[in-house]
Amino acid sequence: MSAATTDHVPAHARRLAARLSVIHWQIHGAFSTYQAAAEQRRQLAVDVGEISQQFTDALCAAGYTAEQARQANVHQLAEPASS
Repeated sequence: MSAATTDHVPAHARRLAARLSVIHWQIHGAFSTYQAAAEQRRQLAVDVGEISQQFTDALCAAGYTAEQARQANVHQLAEPASS
């Protein structure tokens, strides 16, 4: 706004407009942060899906059925075999 325009706007209205602008940019920043986190979460889900598929493929190649491979517990498989 030009000085001539703001001269006719009451001071409380100018303060309110300034505060609303600050709030607007705070919301904008928070939304941008949210979007970035959502994209990271999406990418992580893709990565986990790809790794899970590779794990299932490896188990199938080792003789497991597809169902057994999908149900396999990676923690149990990682434990050393009992003698």
